Amino acid sequence: MTGAHTVWAAPAGGSAGGQAGFGGSGASASGSSRSSGGYDWPERVISGNALSLQMPLQIGFVGYMPRVRIGLQYDFQLQLPHWVHFGVAALLDRGSFQTFKLDSCGFGANPPAGSCDPGTVAGFDIWAGYAYKFYVKDHPYVVPYVRGSLGGGWWKYPTIGASRSQSLDWSGSFSLRLGGGARLFLLDYLALGIDVALTLGFTQSLNIPLGGAEDKVTSFLLGMEILPLLVEYRF
Repeated sequence: MTGAHTVWAAPAGGSAGGQAGFGGSGASASGSSRSSGGYDWPERVISGNALSLQMPLQIGFVGYMPRVRIGLQYDFQLQLPHWVHFGVAALLDRGSFQTFKLDSCGFGANPPAGSCDPGTVAGFDIWAGYAYKFYVKDHPYVVPYVRGSLGGGWWKYPTIGASRSQSLDWSGSFSLRLGGGARLFLLDYLALGIDVALTLGFTQSLNIPLGGAEDKVTSFLLGMEILPLLVEYRF
């Protein structure tokens, strides 16, 4: 098991000369990482632990997902390319019943004034999963990866004064997220990156129709996490 502050100079199956292989991170033990533009890219990348800020967007193709996503993820390296991760995110949005993919705002043909105006959605998401991070022989400061996660979220729909703006009160979700991305290390401990993932699962929502009994509605969920603003710190 890899401890904190470990720096890999070559991947498993590689050699001190930087042969091809795979790893959570690594570096060529020979040669220069200076680009043609003159920037000295790091020749080694710290392994062991990582914290990353991930944002800002997710989209529901089938079913509704709050669109703003601001997450913090911790990664731990098990051995060479194998990492596990845990994360939590704030979910935010602003919209009306059309945004939430409903037929109406839930207050009949003549809703009270202001009851169908846009409002704020707020909630949270948690997840855990596994990632395989590749070692790039000639560019050790570039770390592509693939990942899979299981997660669940919860969000509250908006209120306008004392009334909801639609018949739904809250929704919870459970989903499988499959995706990948890459990190570009500007320093041996600091990277920028991008991450995308397909989300497949279901939501369960509390529905309170006008003049009717409340019930819970389960719906299929298909969406995507699009996280082009990502900062990772290794330690």
